[in-house]
This record gives sequence, structure tokens and C-alpha cells, in this order.
Amino acid sequence: PLIDEDGNCTWPGKFPNEEAIEKEKQRIGNAVAWQREFLLRIVTDQDRVIHPEWIKHYDELPENQIAEYRFRATGIDLAISQRTHADFTAMVSCQVNGYGEDCKIHIFPHPVNARLAYLETLDQAKQLAESLKKDGCRSRLYVEDVSYQGALVESLSKDGYTTEGVKIGRVDKKSRLALVSHLVQNGTVLFPKKGCERLIQQLTGFGMEKHDDLADAFSILM
Repeated sequence: PLIDEDGNCTWPGKFPNEEAIEKEKQRIGNAVAWQREFLLRIVTDQDRVIHPEWIKHYDELPENQIAEYRFRATGIDLAISQRTHADFTAMVSCQVNGYGEDCKIHIFPHPVNARLAYLETLDQAKQLAESLKKDGCRSRLYVEDVSYQGALVESLSKDGYTTEGVKIGRVDKKSRLALVSHLVQNGTVLFPKKGCERLIQQLTGFGMEKHDDLADAFSILM
């Protein structure tokens, strides 16, 4: 396989860094083909949680439409470490319009996906809440409430930000994503045409991608 179990590239002459590998993966453009041909893993469509054909896009955010504006929100998945091979902190934001069958969730482009220290994470969450302010209301913040992550919920709440800790219990990542996958399949969730490529890649290739932080933040948000 091109990448060993420790995340090291076995062909550094052709792929000297992670950026080069990512560029090749984008060129292939098919998660299953990448897994089979480069990582030597047999993957079937039955292994997918979210299928590529389920992804639906929007041209622009709805303004003054029949579907009533409700709120904006951000789901936050925190990384524990800043080490090179550690997970990323991810923040996925959306706008919610309408109720029941008329409900639409528009995912915002360019979600946060970076290795951040605690204070950087706190500052980034506040900036998002402020930048997505609409009708005088900041974006709601939903944070996975596990171990030290509860401190972020407490800090944000203390500073006046509408923040809620999302307790996941013993539900694994794949099950959490599966529980909200119907919102993508039935078109409740809509993605921008540009700016969410990595998020969509993690959703449709969940279990096959090296990182799944954006998919986790998406699950928390939903």
C-alpha cells in the first residue's frame, strides 16, 4: 500500500509529502478506487454511510423566501493533540430555514479544519459565532462534550455565547453519522457548489479517509 499502518508514505520519491498524496487522491476523484488501487483495501458501496449521489447543492442562501429563517449554528469537533499525525479541530456551520418537511439546512463553505491549541480553538469559535451573526443573534455553538472538551463549553458560555455540549455516550463515529445520514439522502441538507470539497470527501468516504474530523463536526451539528 502507498501508506503504511503508521501513516508513512512507502513511495517518498513520487509523493514527498502529504500534499502530494492529497493531490493524487483528488486526481483519482474516486474514494473506492483510491482505497483499492493505492491502499490495497477492498471496499464496497455497502460500506458507505453516505453515498456520493445523495449530495445536493444550492446556488445561494435563501433570503426572504417562504421557508422561515430560524438560526445559524456551528458543530465543533475538537482535536486532542497538535502532533503532525494528530486529528484536526473541525468546525462546520450551517443556516436552518423552515420546519418539518419544509426544513432546509444550508451548509456554509470553507469549514474550519486545522490543528489548533486550546486558546486558538476558543478564539476561532468566538470569531465564527460573531461572523455568522444574523438579526442580532450569534451562531449557536454545539461542542462534543467529552473529557476536557467540556471546558470549552464552559468558557464559551461564560463569555455569553450560546453553547451546548453534545453528549455522545458510547455511540461510535460511524453510528453517529448513520443516524443523521437520512438528512443528506432526503435533501434536507444542502451543500455549496464550492468550498466543501473536503467535507463531502470525508462524508462519502467515511471509514476510508485518513481523517474524519469534518465528518464528526457535521454529525455533531446535525
